[in-house]
Amino acid sequence: MLNLQEIREFLENLPVATIKAKEFTLADIFRKNRNENFSSDWLAFILDPIHFKSYEPLNAFLRLLDIPTLDENQEVTVEREVSLGEYGRIDLLITTDDYLIGIENKIDAWTRENQCEDYAVALKEQKGEKQAVGVLLSPQSNGVLSANGFVDLSYEQLIEELKGISIDFINNLRSAFLLKDYITYMEENIMKNDVIFDIEDKTTAYLLGQIDKIDSINDLLATQKGNMKNYIESAMIDIASQLGVEWRVFVSGGAGYWQFYKNFWNDKDVNIHYEVAAITRSKNSLAYTSYQIVLHEESLKKPKHFRDGFKPIKAEIQRLFPYKEYNLDFSSNENFKKSLDDILGNLLSMAEKTSGMIDKYIAENANENIEQ
Repeated sequence: MLNLQEIREFLENLPVATIKAKEFTLADIFRKNRNENFSSDWLAFILDPIHFKSYEPLNAFLRLLDIPTLDENQEVTVEREVSLGEYGRIDLLITTDDYLIGIENKIDAWTRENQCEDYAVALKEQKGEKQAVGVLLSPQSNGVLSANGFVDLSYEQLIEELKGISIDFINNLRSAFLLKDYITYMEENIMKNDVIFDIEDKTTAYLLGQIDKIDSINDLLATQKGNMKNYIESAMIDIASQLGVEWRVFVSGGAGYWQFYKNFWNDKDVNIHYEVAAITRSKNSLAYTSYQIVLHEESLKKPKHFRDGFKPIKAEIQRLFPYKEYNLDFSSNENFKKSLDDILGNLLSMAEKTSGMIDKYIAENANENIEQ
């Protein structure tokens, strides 16, 4: 038999653990989580000192390439989808006084055959007096590698550098936010190999060591849920018998809702029922503790004028029996029975005083089954 004292001690010693929620970035808002063009547009904004209003991100990128950093006296242009003539279009092109830097961004797709070689040739043809540098930027998990003439740069390397940048949130709020959001977007959507399952708090090891107790608790929970459902169902049947043989009951498996209706209503294809519905949603709990009594009308098979005509009746029933919260008390058998009797007593009263209104309306209006 399950030792309740052991359960109490087990629960009291559970480590504190929280779910590390995924942050909601701009990529989530615009549904661009792994969109290559979207990420390239975002990166272009961050690397452009004119739009970003700071040279820090661009200089962090240049340091990764062993290229001298820039100051505000040096002109820079950052372009997207730049044509390289017969060789195609490169994702980003950064032009400084001394360098022509082409960036090919690959999140998921592999480079096409000879793509980097072609771009390297094109950059050299266009560089003039500048030094041409080609960069293949991709997450480590992609596994794509460039060929001759291009530098392989991972997003892991870039993001690590960008993390070291401090942008003034007061004087440059937009850029500071977009940089931070870009880093989060990359870590959570692109650099998936950086998402680590953290077991340093020993929670997992502890729970695995207590697996027998957990199984016993789950078994007991399932048994108690089943017993409670059966008890409520039996009590509902007793209430139905006080009204007549034509009444039926249904209690959901988790006892989240208990329905009470007449065969006559269903026979007329009218889905109307009284319902004791849970209003607390405690996941995996033994039972819901708070309920309200409502009238549900879901007569989708009936024509619209039938449903519209029933609305005043439903409103009148709600006026007579306004929504009220009822609580099940699990502190003792006596308190549980008393609280359940209170709920079912009000359910019985509602059915006794209002079911005639429903009977009359259905008898007079429930002849059509298909909406015209």
